[in-house]
Amino acid sequence: MAAELSRLKSRLCRAAIDLVALKGPAQSLRSFGRFGMRVNRDLDILIPPDSCDAAEALLIEAGYTLVEPSEPLKGEARHQWLRNHKDMVFGSPDQKMIVELHWRLFDNAALMPAAALPPPTPLGIDPLDQILVLPNDANLRYLCHHGAQHGWSRLKWLADVNALLADCTPDFLRQLYKPAGDRPDQAAAQALLLCQQLLGAELPVDISADLDHVRVRLADRVVAHHHRAWARQATITDPIHVESAARLREQFQTRQPVAAADDGLTRDLADYDRAFGLESDLATNGQVA
Repeated sequence: MAAELSRLKSRLCRAAIDLVALKGPAQSLRSFGRFGMRVNRDLDILIPPDSCDAAEALLIEAGYTLVEPSEPLKGEARHQWLRNHKDMVFGSPDQKMIVELHWRLFDNAALMPAAALPPPTPLGIDPLDQILVLPNDANLRYLCHHGAQHGWSRLKWLADVNALLADCTPDFLRQLYKPAGDRPDQAAAQALLLCQQLLGAELPVDISADLDHVRVRLADRVVAHHHRAWARQATITDPIHVESAARLREQFQTRQPVAAADDGLTRDLADYDRAFGLESDLATNGQVA
């Protein structure tokens, strides 16, 4: 898979398309320093949103087949897919590998939007040292939200996070949980709590949870306290985002009233000629506007 990732990078680079590796073999090197410590079933790659058409054509040209959606989309159908989904899924020519072509990180476009991401950086670890990846803080936050959205159904996702925590400073973890000027990141708190309770992570912060609340302390000072969310495979979403989405959904679903046929908006063209002083000897023959 690492070799295929390098080939895809070269193919896309020739078309001036930047490829950013998500999870997969690049994450194996970031978390464990080598391959073989985790099973990789697919390749996730992130490209600029305006490169979707070109990247899709390059993959098909290379022998990949479209899996999701089941066939190439055009017009409004394609527009709707790009708006409502984060990726397209392709099968490799030998049908042994899946490539997920992302133009954003999550279906929810408001969650870690591409415009707000820091610039990618080279991985710097052989043999994928030139592969671009998300910076450490953005990558760890992405892993936390990805795991939370899927209910941490695979332990390897939590192991990836746990391995990265060893090099995190208290300030880094504080920013991970509560970004400057933002609400507490409940997905990050969930990941830290699971790593501590299931994998024995030794954190510089003390995280405790009961049936109703999650509390985070640093040096005996409470730095976070929020209600505990109980749900299976739930997406933890900012309440403001939920409210905004509901308002936009209502506006989209509310049909605009159709103007009545006798609403007085149909006028003889001569009326406009007279209003603007453009009267001529030419008859309008009853034309209307």
